[in-house]
Amino acid sequence: ASYFYIFAQWISPLNLDCRAVCASDLSQVFCIMLDDEGSPQDPPPKRRASLAEGSVEGNDVHEFEVSPAMSSAEASEPNGTMSSELGRTTTRPPLIASNFIRGQRRSSVSGQLSWSVLVVLRFLKRPAFVNFMGLLTLFDAYLTCTDIDRRAAGMDRVPWMAVAMDFCLIMYFCEYVLWIWVKRFGVCIDNFLLIDLFILVTGIADLFLDRILYQDQAMRENFGWIRFLRIVRIMRVLKLFRRISYLKELRKLLTMATTCMKTLLWSFLFCFVIMSCWAMLLVDIVYPLIQENEELVDCDQCQRAASSVMDANLLLFKTVIAGDSWGLIAVPLIEAHPATAIIFVGSLLTLEFGVLNLIVAVVVDTFAELRERDVMNRAEEMEAEIEEDKRFLQRIFDRADEDGSGELTFEELLEGARNDPEFQSRLRVMDIDEADLHQLFSMIDVD
Repeated sequence: ASYFYIFAQWISPLNLDCRAVCASDLSQVFCIMLDDEGSPQDPPPKRRASLAEGSVEGNDVHEFEVSPAMSSAEASEPNGTMSSELGRTTTRPPLIASNFIRGQRRSSVSGQLSWSVLVVLRFLKRPAFVNFMGLLTLFDAYLTCTDIDRRAAGMDRVPWMAVAMDFCLIMYFCEYVLWIWVKRFGVCIDNFLLIDLFILVTGIADLFLDRILYQDQAMRENFGWIRFLRIVRIMRVLKLFRRISYLKELRKLLTMATTCMKTLLWSFLFCFVIMSCWAMLLVDIVYPLIQENEELVDCDQCQRAASSVMDANLLLFKTVIAGDSWGLIAVPLIEAHPATAIIFVGSLLTLEFGVLNLIVAVVVDTFAELRERDVMNRAEEMEAEIEEDKRFLQRIFDRADEDGSGELTFEELLEGARNDPEFQSRLRVMDIDEADLHQLFSMIDVD
């Protein structure tokens, strides 16, 4: 599956016009090797594909012969030269295909950790524990919302809910202690663990105020505003997007929101400046007309709508951006004074169709630029795609291996390509015909 992927990505496009673009001797030799392979109509009787794999400092290295005919030709020449049917004599270097450079394998890194740290780390990364903490966080968010609703209705908290919320806080504390045991001082540079620390501190502060200060009615009234500390626990839901792997789309949304936060702030400031310019025109020009208009005399809100720049900003935000009752003030004034349409329609066009769309374009462009520079996540996604393609090809080869021997002959591969619609579609997308398939099999056949 690995060499099938490599051939489709690199070798097959080169074979289309290889003699016209190859300049070096090595490339010419490679083209001769592809041209000298046997045709699909006359395949070798029984050749089996197998790969010799090795490992060099964590990187997989694979060596393979091109074809039995070339192997015999090379064996007949002690100095490593071979002769083709075209009369050319060249030196064929050993062909080596390898994966990209990777870091140490997880097993290698795990060997450097102490036994206790390794056990705790495996426990924290177990899917069962991650899913349990996710469900516990959602349950804690539900309890928080229910507690807020009961307090808003003047009802007392249910005792079991208080115990459950304290239990969630204890579980958060225990998990954080385990992460401290694993990462030591590394928790100070992990953003998500810093968020967990903030959640723990606010949760403990809320627990202290609830158990001690809130026993007195006067203290409860003075420190009631600190109740919002319990709501901070809901921020932990954001961590689920990173910890749970199958929430890929939600994690992408969260990443986009965090990376574009600075751009959003500047965009809001730009929108406020443009809106303030129109608000000044409303106060200077439209406000006197509102006071003279008979239809708006009985509307107190209309009389205050353009009395100051900030009130005019609120009017524009409500009518243009939020789309609430745009015609309540604009239509009577435009009918009485048509020139005011320049202000009302102009503010609508510049803010809604201009500034807001510009903000969307800038945010998307910023995210695309940041994603282009985020080489680590892009490399991880590419590795995931390659692994998925390898698993897909492995399933196809397993279906093509009719006798279940674990080895695939060219006849079985060709028969599988003819009978498997999924395999046919993949070959068509990769632009691999029957001749290319035969060349690929010959290149990776070592025996």
